[in-house]
Amino acid sequence: MPEPLIPDPACAWFVVRLEAFPTKLATLLDGLTPDDMERRGPAAQWSAREQLAHLGRYHEVFLERLRRMQTEDAPRLPRYRAEEDAGFAAWTALEEPALREALLARRRELVEAVRGMPAAELGRVGVHPVYGAMPLARWLEFFFAHEGHHLYVAVQRARGG
Repeated sequence: MPEPLIPDPACAWFVVRLEAFPTKLATLLDGLTPDDMERRGPAAQWSAREQLAHLGRYHEVFLERLRRMQTEDAPRLPRYRAEEDAGFAAWTALEEPALREALLARRRELVEAVRGMPAAELGRVGVHPVYGAMPLARWLEFFFAHEGHHLYVAVQRARGG
């Protein structure tokens, strides 16, 4: 018998947080010029646009990890390093607004993946090489922390901080 479509409170909480992203992104970055988005930090660190490109690519990587955790028993998930990822270059080649549109499209995919997830799947495990075995709920929290860091840095770069 299929599980009911009424979301578990934990899944619903993750969905609410995922759905807040477009508003958060607009609040932080709307009104910036292309030059603002291209401003680099000390030592030629990523610009705000490149920070968004990283988040876009990481959405793809995270969706793949989520699918693996749903279908495999405790898959080993390698550390993600954008500099070693051929897929990152395609994201950094995107200009605004195409970059933002692509990022938001991946976000909608992630929202739907979590919205349709049976609550029991939050306990499925993926193994990180540094942090060890983590349930999917912790992977989602890790995703939010990672995302928050890159949004913070994007705002710093774009606004000259």
